[in-house]
Amino acid sequence: MEFEYAVAFGYGLHPLLSLGLETKGNEEPFYWGPTISHGKPDLWVALGFLYPGSADAGADRLMRFIIGVGL
Repeated sequence: MEFEYAVAFGYGLHPLLSLGLETKGNEEPFYWGPTISHGKPDLWVALGFLYPGSADAGADRLMRFIIGVGL
C-alpha cells in the first residue's frame, strides 16, 4: 500500500480568485509550488506548478489542473 498526501493553503484576493501554495508527495520525494484558483464554491478550477523539494525528486516538475464541482 502506498501513501500519498497533498496539502494546499490559499488566500482569497477576490470572490472569484485565490492564490495559494501547494505541496504533495509520498514517502520519499515531495513537490511544492504556487497555485491559482478561479471560481465559486460549487464550480472552480485550479492550476498549480510544482517543483521538486529535494534532490531525491530529480529534475521533474509537475503541473496540476484540477476542476471542482460541488454536488
